[in-house]
Amino acid sequence: MKRALIILLLAGIFVSLGYIAWHEHAHAHDLSDANTADYALRGFLGVRTINCEYQFSPSDHHAFQLTALRFEDGKVIEKGGGTFGKIDTLPSHKLKMEFMWGDVNGKPHTTLIMPGMSAGSPDPFWQKLDGGWASLPNDLAQHYNDYLILGFAQSNLGRDGSTNNAFGADFPDALKSQKYVGAIALKLFDTVDQAQNAFSSK
Repeated sequence: MKRALIILLLAGIFVSLGYIAWHEHAHAHDLSDANTADYALRGFLGVRTINCEYQFSPSDHHAFQLTALRFEDGKVIEKGGGTFGKIDTLPSHKLKMEFMWGDVNGKPHTTLIMPGMSAGSPDPFWQKLDGGWASLPNDLAQHYNDYLILGFAQSNLGRDGSTNNAFGADFPDALKSQKYVGAIALKLFDTVDQAQNAFSSK
């Protein structure tokens, strides 16, 4: 009975995400937000969320790619999962996205939600990220090569084999100290074709 209740609650969260992705809020974990109870329930059920809004400037390129980067010992081991598109098709030139990961019926699952689209996949890598996580709005976004990091999560397991529960919301420090790090990354392109080709390439 308890397991069935948890599954039903988790299903309810995913059904509500279409509304949540559109809802205006300044920060994913702002305690004044009306969705505080929803985020608390997700945390109780082990569902973690990176929720960001990124405002493009007039000087930005014409197209974007949003993808997940997976790191081990500070190096990219895989990238993929995400979307691409034209900046001028976004309302007010603002990118809104929510990335979630957790267990669904005992299996690892990730979901990316943006207004008008949703994509999910089984991705066991994110289950390794049992440490802290952060969403990084415009003024806090951090760079990695040609990518802008909009949010990331890390493992408690350190690169030296120790367990470290400390979390400073600093992406470069996480890469230096933690065994596993996952990031939601934004990259700009001149054309949609370039963004699509980069999204498709390994």
